Amino acid sequence: MSVTGGWIDPFEAWARGRWWAPRALLVAGFAWLAGSLAIDPARSTVFDAIDLAIHEAGHLLLRPGGETLHTLGGTLLQLLVPVVAAVLLARRPDWFGAAFCGVWLGVNLYDVARYIADARAQSLPLVTVGGGEARHDWSFLLGQLGWLRSDRTIAGLVRALAFLVIWSSTAAGAALAYLIWRSGRRTKTAPATSPPRPTRGSRSRAGRT
Repeated sequence: MSVTGGWIDPFEAWARGRWWAPRALLVAGFAWLAGSLAIDPARSTVFDAIDLAIHEAGHLLLRPGGETLHTLGGTLLQLLVPVVAAVLLARRPDWFGAAFCGVWLGVNLYDVARYIADARAQSLPLVTVGGGEARHDWSFLLGQLGWLRSDRTIAGLVRALAFLVIWSSTAAGAALAYLIWRSGRRTKTAPATSPPRPTRGSRSRAGRT
């Protein structure tokens, strides 16, 4: 019986015939991004522009749900989009694409943690869409809950979750790239199969006219 119990079989089947090199480069990029955010959680990333657009869209979409849901909508959609994308890619299946979405989710969690940590200081620049005065989402939300004094503690917990998500997704991407590389090696080293030799009787019959 296999030690893995066969759970790895779908991933090995997916890996056959794919290129490992471009995925290995992406994994190196994931690791660099994860390390950079661990050192400086407030650093800008390539996801900033699209995340801002998704965040503001979340406010607009949930505006009819009332003040609290409207305020929470930006963060909610910002976290929900990479999760939904990962589920859709996994169903194809595109396991490496799902790992990429996990990295994206980790980046977004770091961004949310930075926003939460700023709830009392309110030093971050704010953006609003649709008119009206910009309001700090997490200052309002934590104030409603009576947790405003705990903004940095909550942000630290979210940051720890971001660390786990982004590094586990990077590790998953590395494992998938390795499976693709191993699948290619097995294909190259597999012995070539020669066509079966005809029996003596069939050779004799073939010679008759």
